[in-house]
Amino acid sequence: MNLWQRIAYWVLAPAFSLMLYWKGLTSWFREDDFAWLGLSLSIQEPYDLWAALFSPMAQGTIRPLSERLYFLVLHQLFDFDALPFHIVVFLTQFLAIWLLQAITRRLTGSYFAAVVAALLWTANSSLARPMSWASSYNQIQCSAFLLGAFLCFLRYTETGQRKWWYLQWLVFLLGFGALELNVVYPALVATWAILFRRSLLPKILPLFLVSILYTIVHRSFAPVETAELYRMYWDTGMFKTIAQYGVRAFGAFEGGLTPEWTMWSNISTAISSVFLAAFLGWQCYKRQWLALFCIAWFLGILAPVLPLKFHVTSYYLVMPTLGLAIAAGWACQLAWNAGSLYRAITAFATIAYLAGSGYMTYFVAGYNYQQTRIARQLFFGVQQATQLHPDKILLLAGVSSEQFWSLMSDGAFRLLPGPPEVYLTPDAAGNIDKHPEINDIAPFVMPSAAAKRALSAGAALVYQPQGDKLKNVTVLYQSLSDTLWPIEPPQRIDVGQKYQAEFIGAGWHPVEANKLRWMSKRAEVRMGVPNPEAKQLVVTCFRFADDPRSGPLTLSVTANGQPLPPQPIPAGEAEHHLVYRIPNGGFKEKEITIVLELDQVFSYKDDTRAMGLVLGNLSWK
Repeated sequence: MNLWQRIAYWVLAPAFSLMLYWKGLTSWFREDDFAWLGLSLSIQEPYDLWAALFSPMAQGTIRPLSERLYFLVLHQLFDFDALPFHIVVFLTQFLAIWLLQAITRRLTGSYFAAVVAALLWTANSSLARPMSWASSYNQIQCSAFLLGAFLCFLRYTETGQRKWWYLQWLVFLLGFGALELNVVYPALVATWAILFRRSLLPKILPLFLVSILYTIVHRSFAPVETAELYRMYWDTGMFKTIAQYGVRAFGAFEGGLTPEWTMWSNISTAISSVFLAAFLGWQCYKRQWLALFCIAWFLGILAPVLPLKFHVTSYYLVMPTLGLAIAAGWACQLAWNAGSLYRAITAFATIAYLAGSGYMTYFVAGYNYQQTRIARQLFFGVQQATQLHPDKILLLAGVSSEQFWSLMSDGAFRLLPGPPEVYLTPDAAGNIDKHPEINDIAPFVMPSAAAKRALSAGAALVYQPQGDKLKNVTVLYQSLSDTLWPIEPPQRIDVGQKYQAEFIGAGWHPVEANKLRWMSKRAEVRMGVPNPEAKQLVVTCFRFADDPRSGPLTLSVTANGQPLPPQPIPAGEAEHHLVYRIPNGGFKEKEITIVLELDQVFSYKDDTRAMGLVLGNLSWK
């Protein structure tokens, strides 16, 4: 290669990535980012760091490198400046691009194919979210580990030098800190060995043993996921899921585009996918096994997420589409050498793909940028309001669905000093779209009676977003609160909230500093009648390490005299969410008296009170 070709090899794809994802580089934080930014709040003792890095979180995942250390270190160094977070993402992406080029060059023997593969992968719409949303960094980081390990494997096969084999092992093991999909790596190298050098298969076997061991350990420690969104279905529905991912891999329509762009997205997807499928089919017919390897790469890495039929999402394609990119680069190289007609056909399919997937990429990255901008404005607006009124409860009126789900639903305000008490006004909840599969809105809404009491006592202020500012509208709401916020028993009781005291009956000890509350052996609350869609009463309670009762406890509940099946509370320090099913037919009364009774109580040495259980809240769901 001459000088300009070398520069193009190293610079072209990263420069294209910068051009395509520049909005991602200037994005802020949103949604899951705040949960990970809040991880530092859990670290009080040296042991807490180990728990923060390796305890199962977020659907039982354990990703110490791509989520825990990434957010812990950068948040500690740069606070809420998001630019360093995205710089790390882009640098990792550049590394993945160069690794992909090195692999493609070795598999196809062509620098041209390598650069084309990197450009096409960079333009794939599956990268739009990871390149513009910090929480999805795990996809980019794991891609780099997967590519790095495979490149070391190829270097070992070329040179026979053991250092490459050991380096492959190191990169492979580090990949488990990025994403669980790293378990597929042994299958990837085994496929290559079957197709090109079967003598290596015995040497690859230990890699499988590590992946199997990791899977067993992970399933042993991670809780079983019960949410419908992440439940696995091992049935024929996986074929439909494959088809969905197949079209999305080429930039198919995801929603939000104009009808004209939707039509073009579907056309471009059809053109590029048919072209690549025909090319791979023809090469397999000719026994060019690189084609079969590219197909195996795509399907093999995709296989673990196929049972998630209710969670089909494009960023799961980041690593599988590496195989398609290698195949597409190879196709372009062969077409370039085959003559004008093949060049024209390939250029047409490539342009169609870039137009469809490239625009989808730009659209998704722009959407994520806009959501982070919305979150940033509200976050710093609340920060300024709480600095002006540090001792006040802040009630937010007129919050949109985008503002709530981009910022509030993951507890962003707990990251502010204090932290401040921030709630939605009772009337604000009606403006927000419900997504029970993600989170419940109720804990973020101050019940009408409590909001009215707090506002009347001068303990709360009401602010409303207006443009990129927050406006104090307390005076307006003081005049409207009688109409907007009728005093009635709430459907959710926070027993530590003093402005809900009128609904807290007998049997409770004073509120603790952490706003939790001990009940005695028997305690009462009054709640509003549940909504028709509610099926159960959920009681949040806690057991602590200094509890002298070693065995399980039993909490019995009656609702207006109707006993609900008692629930056990296991021994050991933990938070529990006890579920009591509502009787068939529900309740006819407009107010429900809930009586909670515990089978065992105790007393501390310096406190003669009967201590039963620490409760957080009760809610209908």
